Amino acid sequence: MKILNEYYTLDEWFYYWLNNKMKHLTLKTRGDYVSSFSRVSSSIGFRTLKTLCCDDFENVFKDLYEFGYTKMTIKQTKMIIQQCLEEAVNCDVIHANPVPKKILTWETISKSSVLTIEEQKQLLGYLQRNQREEMEIVVCLLSTGLRSAELRAVTINDIDFKKHSLSITKSVTEYYEESKRKIEYTNTKTIKSKRSIPLNKVALKYFKRQVKKNLEVDCQTYSDFGKIIFPYKGKIMTQGDIYYIFSRLCKQMNKDGINIRRITPHMLRHTFATRCFESGMEVKAISEILDHVSVRTTINIYTHPDISALKSEIQKLKQIGAKMAQTSNEINDRSSK
Repeated sequence: MKILNEYYTLDEWFYYWLNNKMKHLTLKTRGDYVSSFSRVSSSIGFRTLKTLCCDDFENVFKDLYEFGYTKMTIKQTKMIIQQCLEEAVNCDVIHANPVPKKILTWETISKSSVLTIEEQKQLLGYLQRNQREEMEIVVCLLSTGLRSAELRAVTINDIDFKKHSLSITKSVTEYYEESKRKIEYTNTKTIKSKRSIPLNKVALKYFKRQVKKNLEVDCQTYSDFGKIIFPYKGKIMTQGDIYYIFSRLCKQMNKDGINIRRITPHMLRHTFATRCFESGMEVKAISEILDHVSVRTTINIYTHPDISALKSEIQKLKQIGAKMAQTSNEINDRSSK
């Protein structure tokens, strides 16, 4: 029987598929499926099937890789989601399966996942000129490299304004319980994920601006949520909320004549890391700030420096080569005397 509902979210379709198409599964296998799906649901479960594309799933799989999940676990997760969405194709809910056939999770991120320096200037310039309300959340993501779920869980007590540091101890988690979607704060995924990161002057400035904005706009909400820095309409900001905020921003920029591609919070995290590499920051420090499972993970993911940075490095090589040639000539001259 064909399913005509074109507006299933990924969460809704998964549980429809599990409860109606996979009744033959044992309780243990069913539990494994739900566990695997939860790794994906927290990031894009709210999205309708028709809006999902390969890049969305690649970003989720890359996140799992950064968290330290094994290749086998990620492949098993991919297999379950792929099987689930293949049934959506068979039922005419979607025309094609958006899950990529090949996972590039443990390989380099694509350049399309990072804003160029010009794109970054264009984005920040537009936000500044138009006094857009998205300014604070965009700048804080760009200046810290936090995951969306981590930033949305930050409270004022997590920020040390004197020492210019931010403690990451929790994240926003979204899940299903008895078919009802729930959202709450949970501890970070691993002990290592609990970390303190430095805040530069720009990040500090915009965190302070957001705190001031909260007090001015809705003091009651600010207090009720433990002085949460980024609430949304009086509640904890969900993944769906932040997706809508970024989508709305990009649509408005294009409407105003500024041609900008789709920007996501995850893209700002990759952009932060790339700018760190370009500035010459040590890879170990970048890895710790990003909460990667290892330095090797960081190196594997970020190997696409900006072209201007490449030119600079090439120039350094030329200078080193010239010095080596000069030294060699001096040694030869001495030897011949």
